[in-house]
Amino acid sequence: MEEKVIFWFVSISLITQVIGLYVGIQYISFIRSGVVPPVVENPESPLSGLRIFIYVIITTVLVLALIRFFRIKNILLRGLELFAVFFSSWLAFDAIIPFGVVLFDVMISFGIILALALTLWRILRPNHINKTLATIFAIAGAGGVIGASIDVLPAMIFVVILSVYDFLSVFVTKHMVYMAKALIESDSAFTFSFPYKFKKPIKIDYSGSKKRIKAHVFQLGGGDILVPLLFSVSVLRKFSLLNAISTIFGSFIALAALLYFTVKRPGKALPALPVISAGMLAGFLLSLA
Repeated sequence: MEEKVIFWFVSISLITQVIGLYVGIQYISFIRSGVVPPVVENPESPLSGLRIFIYVIITTVLVLALIRFFRIKNILLRGLELFAVFFSSWLAFDAIIPFGVVLFDVMISFGIILALALTLWRILRPNHINKTLATIFAIAGAGGVIGASIDVLPAMIFVVILSVYDFLSVFVTKHMVYMAKALIESDSAFTFSFPYKFKKPIKIDYSGSKKRIKAHVFQLGGGDILVPLLFSVSVLRKFSLLNAISTIFGSFIALAALLYFTVKRPGKALPALPVISAGMLAGFLLSLA
């Protein structure tokens, strides 16, 4: 069982990182040539990492407000998901296929066509396949563009602050666990999931009460893949492809070790980002040796 779960999430992470790294390479070129502006005004400023963290906090507060105060939270969460999927995947597709077609004297990129098609597919026929694809391309787009827009030092500051926040939000305030449950229930494309049926029912602890289950859906937050992608692209921006690959490899090792520990304890929420970030930073520092 452990091998299947670990293989699935590590494979999905690898696919997303490869696509996102290519998107990052393209946007580094776009930004340097002046085709598009960077996401932050001053990519080299350490404060840029703090600004991105503030954006994360604002988004978290918005999602928590939707969950807590709106009865139609599932509809609103789905709307937020589709908005994020469309624009982030559009960024990814535009980098992968930088071409378009002329329609009524207007140039329409293949990127926006593919992003619209993926979003409509997600609206009309939501399923595990388009959820996975939507999450992959949304992360690849967002991580590639943000990473191409920020230097290594502010990216490192952002990763460290976010990792501390992830730890506190799971074990202290526990609002991340509350938010994750709502996102999982709405089946939104903010997490990767792997449904698994056990050969024999197992006993797990759900919020202090033990239950026997025959199946469980393992979840990995999209942010746990987006953050190492963002950092590896920022490394590529300043250093080399080899440094970026070493950074990604470090995050893979940490992710695999974390998954091996987690799949033996289904139902228990753990902050993945501190462990993944530690492996990622170790891979980066080793590449500099």
